[in-house]
Amino acid sequence: MDWLNNSIIFRDYIRPVIDVLILAFIIYKGYQILVQTRAVQLIKGALILALIYLVAVFIQLNTLLWVLNLFGPGIVIGVAIIFQPELRKIFTRLGQQSWFRIPSTTNPYHFESVMNSVEILSDARRGSPIVLARKVGLKSVIETGTRLDAELSSSLIITIFSQD
Repeated sequence: MDWLNNSIIFRDYIRPVIDVLILAFIIYKGYQILVQTRAVQLIKGALILALIYLVAVFIQLNTLLWVLNLFGPGIVIGVAIIFQPELRKIFTRLGQQSWFRIPSTTNPYHFESVMNSVEILSDARRGSPIVLARKVGLKSVIETGTRLDAELSSSLIITIFSQD
């Protein structure tokens, strides 16, 4: 392996490319896991605090720096305690994750099924709490429910929300 490390092409070109690709892959998979939980808001808040800290260092706002340095360790410990369930889920998913799986996309048929069932339930004057994922992932909510091994359809939704 010594000849490989002494190779200029490997040392100067191939190794840095491999290094960046692996790091990008890890960051991408970490982001995918974070999006499925409520930890994205936590990350946004941490980034805002880091930005405020950098501005305070750059402009030399001594009082703000003193307060941030005073409360900084407490904030980190408090976040770890408050978001402990989410952090546990993130680390659990890291161990369970199939790293090279292609993420599934939402089937447009599902949207049509939901809309058809909502129209039918509306005509029958029945409510149905249906949650559609947007920016915050629903993985933690899904894990608390009962899993059905069924294809989503209008009749399935109507059956779930029927009163009879």
